[in-house]
Amino acid sequence: DLGLSLSADGGTIATVSENWREKLFVIRAQEQKSGEAKEITADRGFKGLTWTAQGQLVIADGGDFILIGSNLDQKTLLQNQDGAFSLSSCDKKQIIVFSAPNGADSNRIGLWRMNAEGGELKRLTNGKMDWLAACAHSSPWIIYWDFTAQKMKRISLEGGAPEREYEQIPTPGGVAISPDDKLVAFATDDPKDHRIRLGLFDPISGHTERMMDFQRPIKS
Repeated sequence: DLGLSLSADGGTIATVSENWREKLFVIRAQEQKSGEAKEITADRGFKGLTWTAQGQLVIADGGDFILIGSNLDQKTLLQNQDGAFSLSSCDKKQIIVFSAPNGADSNRIGLWRMNAEGGELKRLTNGKMDWLAACAHSSPWIIYWDFTAQKMKRISLEGGAPEREYEQIPTPGGVAISPDDKLVAFATDDPKDHRIRLGLFDPISGHTERMMDFQRPIKS
């Protein structure tokens, strides 16, 4: 709601309510020129997506994890986890990692994992706000952002205490790991000029390899 206004006679209060929802559209690569993008409806609100190793699309629809069939029409419920968002597929291990409230305490957001069929649900962290997880492709670890500590961290795919904390990484807007697991890419807002820049760092040494501008500069 965007503020309140009281009428002169004191009998009426007015307010403006703002409500927005994200939409997901998919287009097949071979149909980019001639085909139309198909909307994948999210009944409870789109909260993220990832691709499995088999090339199947999984979306978070509210608290439901939905597997989208190859024809883009069939939907299969894999799991329900209220408040889930920010999905990442650990492709070679048939695992999906996501952020969700920590059990009964809805004010704490931790990392969770499940298998590609929606089973073997397991909590990995017990932080206050852990998100933006990205799975290594061949190595058994996950990179994520601990919002409370304002640090990028690395943990085992089995969970537990962080294996590594990266002190010099600024707040990211997104995280991705290279196919050989040797570099982590992140987008961040440079406070000096408020430009969105792309950064690369080595997840083993923690050394920042470079910060670079996008070809078409983006301002926050």
